[in-house]
Amino acid sequence: MTLYIPGIPQPLRRHRQGRGRSYDDPRNAPNREAIRYAWLAQAESDMTQAKTIGLRATFAFPRPKSHYLRGQLRDAAPQWHRSRPDVDNLLKLVLDALNGIAYGDDAQVVAITGQKRYCAVNETPHSLIWIGEWYGDMD
Repeated sequence: MTLYIPGIPQPLRRHRQGRGRSYDDPRNAPNREAIRYAWLAQAESDMTQAKTIGLRATFAFPRPKSHYLRGQLRDAAPQWHRSRPDVDNLLKLVLDALNGIAYGDDAQVVAITGQKRYCAVNETPHSLIWIGEWYGDMD
């Protein structure tokens, strides 16, 4: 199944330390809830019984103004988003948010691919997540 999550992709932020204890960064909560809400609204099947799961994610980021010249996309504008946030931290938020609702445990996820790119002209920022039972090939 394919999951569409509108908005600028957000990474999982590291746990914080304070007063002798560790706590989750409060900025993670709304991002996690957005992914969970998208799953609950768009889910077509129950993956909790699957033994092995594959996940493929594409994260589309807004283009900076420097990619444009007189309102047109520059020919030299890059397709791939090569700056922060790191793709692994984007994937961690998705895995963390779907744990327990899309699948029983994230240990079931045995194959992951992720890519970061810039939005095409007239495309809005979003995350596109494919999740399904994995049989040995991501194609």
